Amino acid sequence: MANENFYELGDFIFLRVSYTGTTPAKAYEQLEDALVKTQNPDEIDAVSGATGTSEGFKALAKEALKDYK
Repeated sequence: MANENFYELGDFIFLRVSYTGTTPAKAYEQLEDALVKTQNPDEIDAVSGATGTSEGFKALAKEALKDYK
């Protein structure tokens, strides 16, 4: 997708909105750290200001881990 207001992650397309100063890159860093710590996508809290990104990350993490359980 060639529009800077959107980005793709797997089958998901996200709108880039940053009212809180939270960027997708910052959110991913927090989400990745939380996943390593908890080892369970269901136990990861959404990043404030990045709910859509958080939900997409958790869905992708669940899908990726499904084959390894």
